[in-house]
Amino acid sequence: GCHDSGANLDEIPPWDRLRKYVKNIASYRPYVLAPGSPAVAVSSGEGEGGKTGDEAGALDYYRGQSMEMVGHGAAFELSYAWGHLSGAGEDPDGRAHLTKAMEWMGGFYRAVDGVQFSLKREVPILIVRNNNLQRSNRSGRDYGNAQGLASFLAQLNVEFDIAMDQDCVYGRRERKIDLGQYRMIFLPCVESDYLEPLWQAFDAWLTDPAHKGERSLVIGAIGKRTPYLAPTGAFHPTAAKWLGATDYAGTVPLRGSQELSWKPRSPRFPAGPLKIHFGERGDVSPVGVLAVGEPLLTLPDGRAVGIATTHGGNAVYAFGFPLGLAFDNLWGMPYGLANGRPAPLEPYDVMASLYEDLVEAAGVPRPVRAPHNVRVAVSDDRTVILVRELFGMETTDLCTLELPAGAR
Repeated sequence: GCHDSGANLDEIPPWDRLRKYVKNIASYRPYVLAPGSPAVAVSSGEGEGGKTGDEAGALDYYRGQSMEMVGHGAAFELSYAWGHLSGAGEDPDGRAHLTKAMEWMGGFYRAVDGVQFSLKREVPILIVRNNNLQRSNRSGRDYGNAQGLASFLAQLNVEFDIAMDQDCVYGRRERKIDLGQYRMIFLPCVESDYLEPLWQAFDAWLTDPAHKGERSLVIGAIGKRTPYLAPTGAFHPTAAKWLGATDYAGTVPLRGSQELSWKPRSPRFPAGPLKIHFGERGDVSPVGVLAVGEPLLTLPDGRAVGIATTHGGNAVYAFGFPLGLAFDNLWGMPYGLANGRPAPLEPYDVMASLYEDLVEAAGVPRPVRAPHNVRVAVSDDRTVILVRELFGMETTDLCTLELPAGAR
């Protein structure tokens, strides 16, 4: 469920506007589709948003929720706050309880009745979370960065899954998630090391000669701690092997908005400055400097906080900061205070643009292309296209679709 009581869509931070996809689709789909899973579908319960009495605000909220659920293969959607949704809570006797949201739902569900939006589809990207970190007193480094990174990738209209580390293996296994089905893996924040079997699975995935040149790994800040957060002073040996270094070459305390230089990996994008907001926080969580590989993201003095290298014939990208830009130890803290969530970015899609370059370089299929503020879902037979604007921006260029040969 998602609870945004009393808040309109434009008052909810960008990452929360995508929660139905992030929480209900991306985070449950790999479990539903795992071999031997007893689950058969994804659904959502609860869910309330929009200010009381603001019919237009409630309409916008529920349209966004339904688009993410229906458009990405959910079997069932429930919005439990009937009094709010129908208007009965404000005026129980004086109206027919047909609000704008209710009226829209009737038309929407009639329009998509019988139209298939499959849950099982090509999903090329996996975000791997960290179970021990999530259950520690630094849970924000896990949850906040999975959430932040997911919001950036969602702006690209690429499908991705999210899984907990202890559920991932390399190779088919009952009720486990096979890394082998993914082309690109993101490790948002390795504040504490994964357990040894997962490092081995990652390495097997990255070095499999049958997939040489086909896979890409993106790794965020490394905290140099055991799975139980004891300091080690060095990268895990597997990460050190991938990067060709046992530690960062130094650190830099980046705060607030910083202008860095980006060297793209894909010919689709030009080199140039990127302005990234690292949050207005008071903690001591400096950004790591990397002196190995090919510099991608550099400070004004030329030091790199993002690099590219290869291992086993596949691409490895490493950044000295968490990939979701969530630095706080506690999850859910409001941005601008302790930065438990990413600080507002200007432009809004700067991190989406950075990751888009890596996604393109990885050769990830992108049958849907749209502006970063537009979400698109397409039915299996391509007879229905659902379009959703995320940031309140006037947009006329909605999307382009790549159709299979012979399709119309």
